[in-house]
Amino acid sequence: MVLKYNEVGKITLSEMTDVTDPCYNKDVWCRATVNTVPGTYKCLVKRGTNGYVSECVIFHEDYFEKYKSLDAWELIAEIGVDSGLAGFFNEKQDYTTEQWSEFCDRIDADEDGHSSKLYIWDGNSFFVAVEMDGGYDLYGLPSDKETEDGTTEAYFALRIHFGREVFDER
Repeated sequence: MVLKYNEVGKITLSEMTDVTDPCYNKDVWCRATVNTVPGTYKCLVKRGTNGYVSECVIFHEDYFEKYKSLDAWELIAEIGVDSGLAGFFNEKQDYTTEQWSEFCDRIDADEDGHSSKLYIWDGNSFFVAVEMDGGYDLYGLPSDKETEDGTTEAYFALRIHFGREVFDER
């Protein structure tokens, strides 16, 4: 699979990346915390013909040229979306009700509360507006490093697929 995405920016991540709807706190089942290779990641999107993001990807820039056509994505988890937003967060904080309200006030939305924008937040979070709330698959490309029990030590790329195969290939 050759990546056919638009690069929209870069973020810096540490060893732990939260992949979630930003409204979820750490104790929610439909939020994933993934070991990632620390460093700078390219933020990539593919939009559907309806204008919404159909996939978003983060890819460690040191691995990008060598592995951008690799088709070894493995399913890591399913994440849930209730607020219409999903993405990648460098050790995302839990929000109080007031903090969540302030966060939402910073998001540009139409009169129905929907957004079709991409957000790179403080250089360490990348999230997108999602057409429909629901459960979405999270995939990763694992590094070749393994822990003592044989599990992947870290991922150098993560991808959320938003379940629609309607792509604009322009």
